This record gives sequence, structure tokens and C-alpha cells, in this order.
Amino acid sequence: MIRIILFLIFFVTVSQAQLIPRELSVAPQFQSHYDSARTLNLPKGFSINVFYVGALERPRYMAFDESGVLYVADMGAKHIFALPDKNGDGIADTIISATPIVDSAHSLVFYHQAMYVAEPTRIRKFRDTNHDGYFETEDSFIVNIPSRGPYDHYTRTIVLDSINKYFYVNVGASCNACRETDSERATILRYNLDGTGKLIIASGLRNALGLAIEPTTNALWATNADRDNLGDDIPPEIITKIDSGHFYGWPYAYGGGVFVNPTSDPEYQNLLPFTAIDSAKVATMNEPKITIEAHSTPMSILFVRNNNFHNSILLDGLIAIHGSAKGGRTVGVGYKVISIHQKDVISDQWEAQDFLTGFLTDSILYKFWGRPCGLAKDVSDVIYLSCDAGIPAIYRITFDPTEVVRKDEYSNEELIITPNPVENILTIQASSNTLPNAEFIHIYNILGCEVYKQRLSSEQTRVDLSLFPKGEYFVRYKSGTTKFWKR
Repeated sequence: MIRIILFLIFFVTVSQAQLIPRELSVAPQFQSHYDSARTLNLPKGFSINVFYVGALERPRYMAFDESGVLYVADMGAKHIFALPDKNGDGIADTIISATPIVDSAHSLVFYHQAMYVAEPTRIRKFRDTNHDGYFETEDSFIVNIPSRGPYDHYTRTIVLDSINKYFYVNVGASCNACRETDSERATILRYNLDGTGKLIIASGLRNALGLAIEPTTNALWATNADRDNLGDDIPPEIITKIDSGHFYGWPYAYGGGVFVNPTSDPEYQNLLPFTAIDSAKVATMNEPKITIEAHSTPMSILFVRNNNFHNSILLDGLIAIHGSAKGGRTVGVGYKVISIHQKDVISDQWEAQDFLTGFLTDSILYKFWGRPCGLAKDVSDVIYLSCDAGIPAIYRITFDPTEVVRKDEYSNEELIITPNPVENILTIQASSNTLPNAEFIHIYNILGCEVYKQRLSSEQTRVDLSLFPKGEYFVRYKSGTTKFWKR
């Protein structure tokens, strides 16, 4: 019975969303980096601006520290940079080198005031002991992660599981397709929070560039950049939940258990003969949750787990799609961000659609001005996207639910919000003749996620916001939609 259920979980491909052209908002100090106005395509209600561009060379993954400052690992500059926005205007005030030189650092996380930086052969732990913004103190942590090889995948992604108290680290393959002699290559490793207890929890992943913890189930997810030299459209890239101890196909098979064609290229012939052990491993493979176009290189995963964005888009998470390389695919694909959504909880079926496009301007000649790489969000659920090629930059994506509210649902009456901005107690007042038709007020954050609902019992409703993080919010009610700020 279990096997039947597994086979009913079909993988899905990316569908075309209804996206609207949006002009990229560029602050005056950044305009010299853009030779003309740029347009990107987003779902209705979303807009995008340049958060920072200038001194970045190859910005990869990002993370916010406990105080709300954004940090980015720059593989080109060999530093971790801080990008504070103290005045909250959505534009970085400056760029600050926050660590000593780091070697090809691809990702970072913060935990208990420490910064953990993923290099090809180690995870470094930094602390800012004098609280000046520079992480000058280094403690010994994880070392001897395998690296090097003829087709070395050396980028390391680290993610924190704060519930189960683990770090996860990807270790890409040393080649495109070969029989590895090191059992830790093409895997995901798990460590205790003190760096001990190393365990291989998934294998057969050529390069699991994206790792993230899905917040509802606390499951580990991964994206995988799969192998080359099997043709333009084989194999599809996967985005899937990681089950501990499972095998995910590389180098023998892909998808839910399709063996590679060993005649496609000499390196695949070197895999022969396929053994009974190989076949037994492949037989355990499950269908991935989502598949996308071959060679499109899915990278960072960001789970959002929001409700329907006022009929704009169903969004549970975002994936940065880095894009194909000219030598690996005839026609360029990717160079975008896709959204993913769980369409059926019982069967755990997922679907995907385009969320942000426009960086790739010529798929035949491979002309582009941005390659999406890292994703992060702040406490107000504002999304940040790094692009590490074309124009190396970090972008900020916001959502305004008032743009997608159906106007015919509301009268012309207005809500009165006092005070605005608020500290802890919000007072909402509406005219008495609309109260019978509206039982609840709904409060949404800036991305349109409903964070609070309260039944109306009188003309004046008081809401305790003491546990709300700072940021912009929207109240929806029969008489309209009103924006307010929590200081």
C-alpha cells in the first residue's frame, strides 16, 4: 500500500504565472550601474528595488543577524559583507567588511551571536566579541570537508535546524559523473551544533546547492544541480524534500529511478557495468516533489508559507534559478525566481510557477544582466535576492496587498487607525452601519500573509500588537484597507 501511494505522487514542472512588468526602482546613488531603465516581471502587487550595488563582486547567499542586519557571502571579494539599513528606507546605507578574508565562502548562518561561514573544506565560526560589527574572533569548528577533483563542486551551503539542533552541509561531487571513492562526496552531511557527530543523511546528489528547513513540518529540503552531457533536456533538475538515509540517483539514475544512457558520453560508459547494488539503490528512489528544466541550476530555497496573496499568487516558498551555461545547453533557461506551493497536503503534491523573470534578455546568445543566486527575508517578510553575475547586486522585493484587493468588495467608507505608527495597542474605528456586514478585521504583513484576525464586537476595536515585529502592516475590513506601521 505504501508503494502505491508513492507512485501517485507525481512530479510537477514549472507553469507560467501571470506576471506584470515592473520597472526596477533604482536610487540615485546606484543609477550609474544601470545603463538604461530595467524591467522585471512579477505577480500583481509585488515591486522590486535595488537594495545595494557597487562594491560587490560575486554575492552568493545571505543571512540576517539577530539585530536585523543583512550579511552576504561574496565569493569574488573573499569577504562577508554587512549591509545595514539603519533608517529603514529599503536601501543599504553602506557596505562593511565583517570578517577576515574567507576562501570561496558561499553561504553563512547566524546562531547564538556567532556567524558560521561555509568554505569548500571547512565551516568557520566567527564571533564579534567587542560588538563593533566586525567578527574578529574565530573558534575551531568543522574541518576536513572533502573538496577538489576534476569537476569539483566546491560551494558549500550550511543551514540550521534550530528545532532538532543540527547543522546541515552539502558536499558536491568531485566530477560530473563518476564512481566516487570518497563516500562523503555528492551528499548532505549532518552535524551537531558543536560540530561533532558527523553523519551522511542523503546521498546521490550531484550538487545540492540549496538547503532549507520547511517551517511547518521542519523537513529538510534541497535543490540539486544535476549532471551534464546527456542532452539539452536530460536530466530535469529537482527540488525535493530530503528523507534521512535516502539515495537520490547520482550518478546512475535521475528523477524517480530512470537509469542514464551510458552511450551518451564516454564518462557514462565508465560507470558500467551497473551492479546489483546500483540497481537496489535506484529502486529506492522516490519521485521528486518538483522538477524544472535541465541545466537551469536551482540554488537558494526560501520558505515563506503565506496564504493566497489576495488571488495574486499561491506561495509557500521561492527558489532562485541561477540559469544554464552556454556550454551546457543550446538555448538558455533559468535566470529567474520561481514560487512553489503545496497543492495537496495529504498526498504532499507540489506545484511551481514563475515568480520573477526578465534578467535573461536573449536565450540564444545568452545575454543577461542578472543571475539569481541567494534568497533571504527579514522579520517583516520582505524578500532579498542576490545576483552574482551580470550586474552583481542585491534586490529587495515587497508586496502591497492594496494593489490586488477587489475594489467592489468594499464601500467608500474609511477606517480610522490610531495611533499610526503604533507601539503596542492599535485602535480601529469604523462606522456603525458597516459592522453587521463585517465580523472580523484581518491584519496582513507587507507580503500579504495574514498574521492576525479579530472578531469585531463594537465600533472601536483594540488590538494588542506587543508581540508583532516592527514593520508595515495592513488592516482589511468591510470599509477598506488601511496601512499602518509598528515601531
